[in-house]
Amino acid sequence: MKTIAKYLITICSIILFTSTSFASASEKTEPGDLYYVLLFKWKTDAPIGAIEEVDTLWHGLVDNVEGLKGYELIELTTGDYDHMVVLIFASEAAKKAYHDHKDHARIAAIGPEIVERFSSFSYLK
Repeated sequence: MKTIAKYLITICSIILFTSTSFASASEKTEPGDLYYVLLFKWKTDAPIGAIEEVDTLWHGLVDNVEGLKGYELIELTTGDYDHMVVLIFASEAAKKAYHDHKDHARIAAIGPEIVERFSSFSYLK
């Protein structure tokens, strides 16, 4: 029960945070946008260069995937995860284009080297 409560508090905090942040992306967001949130716990021996490469790839995807409106990598200071990635899509089709992109495939290939565990969820705003 304690784990469920902790998880719910984390989820609520993330939703609250994402609804009040993204100063640069908020100019481009609209009602009905799809928010895709990924929570990551990095491996203790994860090479910093690999994490930086993933961050660079995500930044590039914003320019290369039509309908991907925003990206942010946020360091978490509490909870079971180290970082949160928030991607904002104009539609499910844009999210599919992101998943099908070669740079996303590269991120997925790097993942096992650096990620201890992750969780994800989506919501419409």
